[in-house]
This record gives sequence, C-alpha cells and structure tokens, in this order.
Amino acid sequence: MANPDGKNAKAGRAVRNLVNAPPKAGVNNLAVTHKTNVADAFGKEFAGIREGEALVYKTSASDPAALIARAQVSEWIALAGS
Repeated sequence: MANPDGKNAKAGRAVRNLVNAPPKAGVNNLAVTHKTNVADAFGKEFAGIREGEALVYKTSASDPAALIARAQVSEWIALAGS
C-alpha cells in the first residue's frame, strides 16, 4: 500500500473490499474513486493512475480479485465493442 497506516488507510481497505466483492448474478460492480484511494488500496504502482483510467478486476469466490486490464479513457469505446 502507498501508506497503509496513513489517513487514507480506511478508504483503501474500503476500496479493496468493494473490488473483492463478487457481483450479483447478471450484473457488474462499478466503483468510482480518487487516485489516492486507488494507491492506498492497491499499492504505489498505482500512484500514477491517470484521470479517467479504468482498472478492470475479475472477482473470485475464494481469492482476491485479479486485475485483468487497465484502460485509458481514450480506449473505452474500442474496448466496449469487444
């Protein structure tokens, strides 16, 4: 984590919990947050996340969610068609 004991530690845990929560059948979960919360949730390698960037995770009933894609806002339209 970027600062696991800092003032954003609680927000970082909350973001990780949201990402790890499996969605209900037939739907997807979507979380919108700030750069600091992403870095506190997933580590310093995400400190450079760009405005509008999407992180796509696949959840599992037995393991933490796995990052499967990072998409810049300019890539969203192309990815939505695939």
